[in-house]
Amino acid sequence: MRAALIPPKGYEEEALHSDIHLVLPLASLRRNLSYLRTYATARARGHYIILDNGCAENQLANGEDLLNFARAIKPHEIVAPDVMNDAAATLEATNAFLDEYGPEASNYNIMGVLQGQELSDRQFLLKKYAQNSLITAIGIPKVLVTHEDLEIRRKIARAIHRVYPKRFKIHLLGLNSIYPQEMYHVQFEGVRSMDSAQPFKLAEVGKQLTTIDAWSTRRSDYFTVKKEVDPRVLAANIRIFKEWAGQ
Repeated sequence: MRAALIPPKGYEEEALHSDIHLVLPLASLRRNLSYLRTYATARARGHYIILDNGCAENQLANGEDLLNFARAIKPHEIVAPDVMNDAAATLEATNAFLDEYGPEASNYNIMGVLQGQELSDRQFLLKKYAQNSLITAIGIPKVLVTHEDLEIRRKIARAIHRVYPKRFKIHLLGLNSIYPQEMYHVQFEGVRSMDSAQPFKLAEVGKQLTTIDAWSTRRSDYFTVKKEVDPRVLAANIRIFKEWAGQ
């Protein structure tokens, strides 16, 4: 599995330690020249670029803004709009986006996000995604991880491959604070990629990533204000995190 690194302000180029990227469509980042240059470099190097929709940051981009940004950075894949914890609303948002922008969206691979608190809701949503040829990838969100089922994303990934073999690529959207050691402990099979800011967040508080100390909250100005970190700690965290992900 490949790990997409989500860098803070001032450390944008550190994302290039990986060859897959999740680019956020936040207004502050669309104006950040260092951010834009980083992913232009990634594109030139042949890296795989996924354009997120901003849902997890509570800044869901509308379809027009999403595609305007896509024209600028030329991603390979776009995450269709979703609604946290709501399968029906997610299906409605995804369908509305593809109905309105389908001709242009077809130029990209599309990731459908598998929201839904109940198994039956996720099964229904996945079936609908499978019927839409534009959707080539499934994003499994971190919100599904609970204390009652820490390995739910591994189970979902296995079920997707079992029910729809070779139909979808699978991406894990972020890490849940409930289980920040997920990449270390869980053996994911058939999962293409995941994304996280984990190595950077820990470096910002001077900590090296370990299974005992694997979490730090992301500050509100993470993308707009630079916070100096020890480059040796950051380099170690990135290396360890990629190892955990199996990259």
